Amino acid sequence: MDAFYAQIQKQYLHHIQTSLITFDLPGQGAIAKTIVSCKNVNIMNKRIIRTVRLVLGFSIFILVTQGCNKSEEAANKAPTCTITNPANGNEIQKNLPVTITVDANDIDGKITSVAFYIDGSIVGSKSSLPYSFDWNTDAVNSGSHTIKATAKDNDGSAGSNEISIIVTETDSSQKVPVASFTSNLTFVSPGSSVQFTDLSSKTPTSWLWDFGDGNVSTSQNPSYTFPIEGSFTVSLAVSNSFGTNTITKTNYITVATGGTETGTVADYDGNSYNTVKIGDQWWMGEDLKTSHFADGEVIPLVEDNTSWINLGYTNKARCFYDNSLENANTYGALYSWAAAMNGSATSELNPSAVKGACPDGWHLPSDAEWIELEMYLGMSFAQADAFGWRGTDEGAKMKATYGWLNNGNGTNTSGFSALPGGTRLNGPFDGLGGTARYWSTTEYINITHYAFTRTLDYQHSGVGWFFANHYYGFPKDFGLSVRCVKD
Repeated sequence: MDAFYAQIQKQYLHHIQTSLITFDLPGQGAIAKTIVSCKNVNIMNKRIIRTVRLVLGFSIFILVTQGCNKSEEAANKAPTCTITNPANGNEIQKNLPVTITVDANDIDGKITSVAFYIDGSIVGSKSSLPYSFDWNTDAVNSGSHTIKATAKDNDGSAGSNEISIIVTETDSSQKVPVASFTSNLTFVSPGSSVQFTDLSSKTPTSWLWDFGDGNVSTSQNPSYTFPIEGSFTVSLAVSNSFGTNTITKTNYITVATGGTETGTVADYDGNSYNTVKIGDQWWMGEDLKTSHFADGEVIPLVEDNTSWINLGYTNKARCFYDNSLENANTYGALYSWAAAMNGSATSELNPSAVKGACPDGWHLPSDAEWIELEMYLGMSFAQADAFGWRGTDEGAKMKATYGWLNNGNGTNTSGFSALPGGTRLNGPFDGLGGTARYWSTTEYINITHYAFTRTLDYQHSGVGWFFANHYYGFPKDFGLSVRCVKD
């Protein structure tokens, strides 16, 4: 019998590969067999009990042995793939970009790639979310076209979706640019420079300015110096391949003795800033964006929120709103108070004598210097010495004539030309398009981690002297804009 049990054990192990069990009783006239057929054997799952009947003479022996486990292996399921944009049958104007988006999922694995096809030819592929492709239709013929997307999973299965769209010819009249512009000043002294800014829409590709005194420019945003007195009509013609449009502003620039005086100043990086004389003060007409102090020391760039949150009140740091270079070019940089001051102590003097981050020959204004500016623009001392929103239209006189939310633009009669560069709070950014805040050199009284600021806002025509966290100042680890005053 030992040989019999050995045979059972041997064939039991053998059935895992052969899926067939046969038991023979050696030396007996009667042979008992039982056959167990197993497919897709998986001995790790639940066990099936088989009974083997052995016939020996007149006795019946029942041997219970562990049989194979029959477990059908699940077939891989193909991923789903659905084009969510554009919709089937959509009409799309030629020359307009189309973003093809796909929703792809795999319930028993993962998506490894989504391929995009136009009229049967592959044009792109994505291996991670979002599954999208930007289709340039400039060279596409008008008429019907097929868009197909195919998603593959990690087991090689694929799912596809195909739609048809119609490309139509573009109405050229809808692509002719519309001319528009503004300037930082409209009333200047002879020899003063005026910065013009193109605000045209529908993508012009060429510009022709006429300054009304016989001089022209083809720059998009020219700076022009008016040499003589007079009233000058300025026009701008903008063009692209679809046509030309012109805007004319009659007697737009007045040049007269006693008008606004302007100039320029450059920082260590070579950035050039318009400057303007307001009363007895010369102010920068743009927000500072330098990456170096005037002695060449680098101002640390801090981009991620965690690092900014961990700043101390004495840490020097700068950033651009949303870490965008485009915002830097338009709105300048945002600086911690320590960076704006470059380590100097608080000052209430007028002038402050704090060079800070400003170019050579310029300094960071004190609270007293801000008050001098506000009073020159029309505030009484009582208004300028108060907290909250102060004055009447002094803020409007400081705000640029464009760029503020909900048409909250200013008149900019001062030439200060403030744009809403927003703020970096304790990490996150806030207020782009709606608010501008500026540092002063003056700490809040007896609260060494707060400093006085000035606020301009799209909803107000006054100037804000505001509080944060119940103090009339802002924490020094916030990121605010900087304006400099000439020494």
